[in-house]
Amino acid sequence: MSGTALYSNSWHRVSTLRPRLRSHIHIHRHVYRGEVWYVMQDQSNGEFHRYTPEANLLISLMDGRRTVQEIWEIACGQLDDDAMPQDEVIRLMAQLHRADVLTTDRAPDVRDLVERRKRQRMQKIKQYIGNPSALKMPLVDPDRWLTRTLPWYRWLFTWVGALLWLAVVAAGTALGAMHWQTLTHNIWDQVFSTGNVLAMALVYPVVKAIHELGHACAVKARGGEVHEIGLMFLLLVPIPYVDASAASAFADKRWRMLVGGAGILVELFLAAVAMIAWTQLEPGLGRSLAYTVIILCGVSTLFMNGNPLLRYDGYYVLSDGIEIPNLGQRANGYLGYLFKRYALGLRGVEAPRATPGERAWFVGYALLSFCYRMFIMFLAIFIMAGQFFFFGVLLAMWALFNTIVMPLWRLGRQFYADPQIQAHRLRSYAICALCIAGIVGLVGAVPMPSSTDTEGVVWVPPTAQVRAPVAGFVRARQAVDDAPVGLGAPLMALENDELIRRDAMLAAQVDEYQARYVQAYAQNQVQAAIMRHQWTSLQTERRAIQEQVQAQQVRSPHAGRYVSAQPEDMTGRYVQRGELLGYVLTDAETVRVVVPQSSLERIHRSLKDVRVRLVQDSGQEFTAQIAREVPAATDELPSLALSLQGGGSIGVDPRKSQEGRAKSSENLFVMDLRLPEDAPRAYLGARVYVKFSHEPRPIALQAYDAVRQMVLRQFRF
Repeated sequence: MSGTALYSNSWHRVSTLRPRLRSHIHIHRHVYRGEVWYVMQDQSNGEFHRYTPEANLLISLMDGRRTVQEIWEIACGQLDDDAMPQDEVIRLMAQLHRADVLTTDRAPDVRDLVERRKRQRMQKIKQYIGNPSALKMPLVDPDRWLTRTLPWYRWLFTWVGALLWLAVVAAGTALGAMHWQTLTHNIWDQVFSTGNVLAMALVYPVVKAIHELGHACAVKARGGEVHEIGLMFLLLVPIPYVDASAASAFADKRWRMLVGGAGILVELFLAAVAMIAWTQLEPGLGRSLAYTVIILCGVSTLFMNGNPLLRYDGYYVLSDGIEIPNLGQRANGYLGYLFKRYALGLRGVEAPRATPGERAWFVGYALLSFCYRMFIMFLAIFIMAGQFFFFGVLLAMWALFNTIVMPLWRLGRQFYADPQIQAHRLRSYAICALCIAGIVGLVGAVPMPSSTDTEGVVWVPPTAQVRAPVAGFVRARQAVDDAPVGLGAPLMALENDELIRRDAMLAAQVDEYQARYVQAYAQNQVQAAIMRHQWTSLQTERRAIQEQVQAQQVRSPHAGRYVSAQPEDMTGRYVQRGELLGYVLTDAETVRVVVPQSSLERIHRSLKDVRVRLVQDSGQEFTAQIAREVPAATDELPSLALSLQGGGSIGVDPRKSQEGRAKSSENLFVMDLRLPEDAPRAYLGARVYVKFSHEPRPIALQAYDAVRQMVLRQFRF
């Protein structure tokens, strides 16, 4: 090591100090990816700091008796070539000083202490403004209570507790799979109903309290301390929280993972218990609350707490599992290094300390977590705005400020304060300007594919339907499926023995009353009139029965192509009168599609082509043509298959819907699309996915269209 790198011109400022750690500092030895690190725990504020073995050697020698010069000389003697240069020692002491864990033999600088407290208060105020959920109100110290009750819950963190948890969650999962259709039926209308929103507001704090209690119990079960429990405010809703930071001192990563994932395990257990209760209870308040718990715990675990791409419980479990502490911040720092090194071309920038495996995690996690945060943000905004427009707008403004405006502001400040960037100011500014111009151009000028997605049904007019004219057994299938037939061509032969017997009986009765009428005509005119009336009635009834007997031969109502409603052979099957037997099609199939009123303008303005995919065969796509458009808006769906209840995506207003007639909650326009001749014929009446492709437009204009459609839909324009 060269003398220039080893010594510092500022060394005389600190060399005579006699530093020592404060009494509330504890140091723990951890191993991350085969490397030894030392974690410093500040018990006064629950903060943790991580140091290398070289830095820890220096820290361990700070006993208040040795000077910094003596400490450094001892470290150099033990570390040889790995000894820390004097500049790094100065930086280490500055870090310890800022963390308020170091004291020296000199009197403290009162002005420095006051300034430090001011900076800490301002930092908290900025944190609260930037993230209102960071506002915390400590209430009690639960450590003594957790210690007294430890024998009651310690067993939950043994194999017995694990098996109990696994059994309950497995049972709840199995029941959820069995009742999946019922569980997800009309889910959004149920979740955002007025009563359920109130229930969620009341149930969520209770669920969150049990969640946080799980963290606290896990810490205490390992021997840690929990000294703070209180409330934080999320969108003005008080939510319990627990300070479980003591788990960071655990040397065993499995216990750190257990503490981090305890809330997830608790919520999964609650969801499973609620699922069991939901399947057993009758409709009422209890069943409604159980459903609310299922939704809250399921959504929270899947999209929020359990997802490591967000900075919640799943993130800490992943970070401990892969042994990369502070994964998110280090990943962002590594991307910043890559940008400065390769985008700005700064060769002198120092690479963050990381192994090859950690570098791959940094790049992947930074990119994926950013994309997922954007996805969750926009999903929450659109869901909230669709149900509660005013709150959705407020949420959008707050989210955009915190996820885009503030990060860009902080990035800009770091950019202008970075000495390496300022040393090559012109080149760095030019490259950044080109990057910004490229992003703006990509978003605002480069045309990108654009489409409107909706759903429809393969529509068959009532005149093309062939229905059973009488009830009976299918004796023979006389027409080939998907083959041309002429007017009156035989399609299917039915057989109803009851009709034949009834026809024979009526024939005998007609002959009998005809003979009676002839006999009475010569003897008694009044009696003859009665016989004639009965004879005429029997003849009328027999003609109706004969028509039904003849109708057993099902014939084509017109020329066209016959398509059976049942692909399998129906011979021997009993059919009811009016049951659908097939279709006689005269033209290519038609898809009747519904388009939201807010999307109609885009279709009229920039339609390029229309593509259709059948739900049963979504891998095959067909090009369709618009055959007809109904000019007036309607709220009636062409088929129940398009509703949420029928598997579609359109919400139904139960207040307007009647038996067999589904009406949507918004105005729709109906279009008929003509399918090509080679489209499959076996999916008549089935639901289809329809994509109206538009002329390519920049992303910014597409985003404007999406927001405009949401506003139009909200205000029913």
